[in-house]
Amino acid sequence: MAKFKVDLVDVDEAVISEIYRLFEDYREIVNELLSLAVDEHITSFIGLYHARYRELRQRYPTLPSHYIFTACRYAASIYKSFMELKRLGMCERDRPTFKRRAIWLDDHLFRLDAEGWRASIAAHGGRWIALRLLHGRYHDKFKEMKLGEARLVLKENSDLYLNVSFSRTVMLPEVNSDAKVIAIDVNENAIAYGNDDFIERVETNEGIIRTGYFLKRRRIQSRIHGRQLRNRLLAKYKGREWHRVREIYYKVAREIVGKAKGVGATVIVVEDLGVHQE
Repeated sequence: MAKFKVDLVDVDEAVISEIYRLFEDYREIVNELLSLAVDEHITSFIGLYHARYRELRQRYPTLPSHYIFTACRYAASIYKSFMELKRLGMCERDRPTFKRRAIWLDDHLFRLDAEGWRASIAAHGGRWIALRLLHGRYHDKFKEMKLGEARLVLKENSDLYLNVSFSRTVMLPEVNSDAKVIAIDVNENAIAYGNDDFIERVETNEGIIRTGYFLKRRRIQSRIHGRQLRNRLLAKYKGREWHRVREIYYKVAREIVGKAKGVGATVIVVEDLGVHQE
């Protein structure tokens, strides 16, 4: 994932207004879809799409149709995460609300010029908004990668960011032809590992756990006014989160090593999870 701050200096006021309009329309659509998901118990984005697409297209005739498509995916993802938090007793609300100013962009809604680091965002009426992305040497490594989807995010201070997903083919190291290899794929809430003979999946729920602690810390920040008490509670829950996630990965690591020994695997390949720093 590459994060770019959008250079809004010298951007025309009409363009700024169009960007804000996109965020307002998108948030309205996602919240309407969330209400539908709760009322009708729809967890599939395809279900949301079929239930409300035509009505939304009539109401937003100049909005590119793929905004509705990604809004359905966004709403379904939020609703499923909300239901999981409710099941774990980590959420007190009756229904989810989409408050963020964020837009999910698929490959029909944005274009990226990686050489000049410029992006184009689809807008109302078939127009495209050209944006200049602030970048550094860190971003150069993404030029050779395959472009994925993106998120357009508007911060409370009016800073605009484009978070772009990239992927690349990872070459496995050369190993002895007789060696057995286990590959590991780490995702937000699960870890998958295996080879041509087997595939195992372990649910870690890391994303759900981190979301739960994020909500706890946000409640503390809004309800606890004493600075020392607030900081002490925030530090306590941050430590609990770190220990809980660490124990999960220790357990998974032991399971993978045990499986490797059981099947006679001598090589374990895992993606590079390190954070690059300039």
